[in-house]
Amino acid sequence: MNQSHIERLVEASRRRFLPPQEREELEGWLASSPEARAGWAEEAALSQALRALPDAPLSPQFDQRVLAAVERVESPALRRSLPAWWSLLLGWRGAAVAVLLLGAGIAVPLQQQAQTRARLAESVAAMSDLAAWPDLAALADFEAVYYLPTGPLPKEAELAQAFE
Repeated sequence: MNQSHIERLVEASRRRFLPPQEREELEGWLASSPEARAGWAEEAALSQALRALPDAPLSPQFDQRVLAAVERVESPALRRSLPAWWSLLLGWRGAAVAVLLLGAGIAVPLQQQAQTRARLAESVAAMSDLAAWPDLAALADFEAVYYLPTGPLPKEAELAQAFE
């Protein structure tokens, strides 16, 4: 038999009379375990003695005290003190809001850092495209560059003459 099942039967025997089937199961287990039988016999005798006791009489003012306690619980003065309970709930809500703000305070800078890194990567990619262009020193070898006047840019017609 399962140990937890036996423990439930022993506990039930302390609180109530067992039906015949459960009583037989318990007796079978107790027959196979003499050390448990001695303890159970004491418990059973104690339970039977407690059941034999008469019910304790209620005090004559029991009804009045119960009704007075109910009125105190339902009193308007206690209702006015209920916002104290709301402040406790608000405290929990405030803690939840603080946790959310802390999470946002951590997440927003991380998001901004990720965006900055993405922009930096785009800039590096654009610069790597520029690196594939010929060197500016190579442009200095062209004769047309030598003939361009220094200073303010010439008009289109002047540029056309310079290239001729």
